[in-house]
Amino acid sequence: MSPRVSTNTGFRQVLNGITFNQLRLVRTQNQASTGKRVLQPSDDPAAMSRTIQLMQRSAQAQRAMSGIVLGLSDSNLGASTLEDASGMIADARVLVLQGLNGTLSDEDREAIASQIELIREQLLDAANFQIDGRHLFSGTATDKQAFEELSIGGHLRAVYRGNHDTKYLRIGSEGEVSTNVPGSRVFAHANPSGASLSSKTGLELGSSAHSGSGFEHLVLRHDSTSAPGLAAAGIALAAGGADDTFLGDQALVVDPVAGTITLGDGDPVAIPGPGSAALVDLQVANGSGGTIHLDLSGWSSAAFNGTVSGAGSISIDGSTFEPIDFASADQQIVHAATGAIVNLDMTGVESAGEALLSFDGAVNVFDALQIIAETLKDPNANEDGLLAERLNRMLDELDRGHSDVLEGMGKLGAQSSRMNNANSNLGDLDVRIKGLVSDRMDADYSEIAIDLAKGQLSLQAVMAVGSRILETSFVRFLS
Repeated sequence: MSPRVSTNTGFRQVLNGITFNQLRLVRTQNQASTGKRVLQPSDDPAAMSRTIQLMQRSAQAQRAMSGIVLGLSDSNLGASTLEDASGMIADARVLVLQGLNGTLSDEDREAIASQIELIREQLLDAANFQIDGRHLFSGTATDKQAFEELSIGGHLRAVYRGNHDTKYLRIGSEGEVSTNVPGSRVFAHANPSGASLSSKTGLELGSSAHSGSGFEHLVLRHDSTSAPGLAAAGIALAAGGADDTFLGDQALVVDPVAGTITLGDGDPVAIPGPGSAALVDLQVANGSGGTIHLDLSGWSSAAFNGTVSGAGSISIDGSTFEPIDFASADQQIVHAATGAIVNLDMTGVESAGEALLSFDGAVNVFDALQIIAETLKDPNANEDGLLAERLNRMLDELDRGHSDVLEGMGKLGAQSSRMNNANSNLGDLDVRIKGLVSDRMDADYSEIAIDLAKGQLSLQAVMAVGSRILETSFVRFLS
């Protein structure tokens, strides 16, 4: 006996067929409007799972590219700033060479010094360049100004306040790349090669080791004069020796026959004639320029051949003085503020004055320019023959600093090139990832068109069959 299909069952089957085909048609229409083949995970779980993984990789690539953009900005700005700094140092070098011209007047050298000081200010501004509150040359301590200008002992110095660390940026599978160069490396890189002393006082460096960086100004001061036996010849110290500048034990020879007076290894000085105003303050100098001032107004024309002594003291900070030990070949002087330790040979000291101590290979470009400007402004440096010596020494430091700046430019340029390549590679990777996502998720419009046509035909067929079933059932009901 055949099973009987009820009218209600037929209605449900027709309704299910219409609903199924409508849903399939709606899904196809949604695919057409969104351009996506997979609209929800259940449409294709495998494709959706792989797509999520691909999108995560795409997000990583995009984050890496965002970081590279910031790193490129810092690196390119740093390179541009160093290029400007290189030009400034080159300009300063030209001015130093002009300052070495022996035909210049004091006014000419002072004008050049003013230009050097201006370049130094501009170079400091470049070293302290910042963007969005980040200092480019402070290492990783970007919240701190790279260099601070201080006045120590009456002399300007530039002190590095950043750290010596390098910022690194991860660039995907290609590893890490640095995005900066610390200011200590390009503007204040130290390569110590000893110490040098520039002075006409007779001061020399001792044999013990020295430590420090940059430069130090040593001041030698005359404190008092002792001249035993001089009064017996009717000769006195002018102003009690207050104006004397010689230091140490010096032979003083008064030769009435030759009519001259000689101090140490200095040139003989003619004794003025009777009644001359110069008799009350005759200045006699030794070979180092140290002077003794003599009052010959009461001279008895007697000869004198004895020793005069000039006591003195020395300072490294311009304010704290300690007695000079003229017998010491290794007297140690310490600068409390800078930490410099210097050992000095005092045995040849003959004159008060200043001495410039530089720690070769450890003078930053700012301090080198400062010394250059001070030397050009000091008329005594030219008179004592120290100008060329000091300028040439600082020119070497300037050239060394220029090489460091150029090296920093090259490093930043190489970093930028590597970041550009990484950015390009990451961009290509992101495009490939999105292509793979598109292959899995995007719809094929030609297939959608066919599916739409099929869906419409299927729906029409189901509705037609349902209409026939409903019509037959109604006729049976009437009959």
